[in-house]
Amino acid sequence: MPKLRELAAELARRKPTLDEACELLDELGRDAQRDEFLVGVFVLAKQGKALARLEWKRFGRWIAKLDNWETCDQLAMGVAAPCVAARKELERELLALTGAASPWTRRFALATAAALNQKGRERVDLTLRICTELAASREPTLVKALSWALREAGGHDRARVLVFLEKNAAVLHRSVLREVAAALGRGT
Repeated sequence: MPKLRELAAELARRKPTLDEACELLDELGRDAQRDEFLVGVFVLAKQGKALARLEWKRFGRWIAKLDNWETCDQLAMGVAAPCVAARKELERELLALTGAASPWTRRFALATAAALNQKGRERVDLTLRICTELAASREPTLVKALSWALREAGGHDRARVLVFLEKNAAVLHRSVLREVAAALGRGT
């Protein structure tokens, strides 16, 4: 991973525009190779505030390439979360991903929701809406991401997350109940 980040930093020093960084990710993600895709994500993530102008339709191509937690979470944390945080109208687009057939697309929604409560951002409402849609998930990758999103939201609004746990206790995976309750200082 350090070598991938070094390569991305070298490419980012060339100061690509937002469109150029998107095109790079398109090209590097064409063959769905993990390392190349991650380099593209890291370069795009370095666009900072320019990510607010990123068109949501671009995400469709990238999300279709997701097949593991690492590429999924890096795209969600580094690119999607800053984009959604800057543009409230994208909440609907993110929420729609919870109904996708692919578990990686659904994890992407959860990972983005988790990251929306990091780095000074606070989007507890959206996170709980996404978690509500996926509360009954049993796929291991979704169970882990659900716990993560709820823990991050709980860092901003512990009481609301505890209410969410109580309200959804019958459908939530036991590990989600246990991990989130423990992280928030309340046993199950």
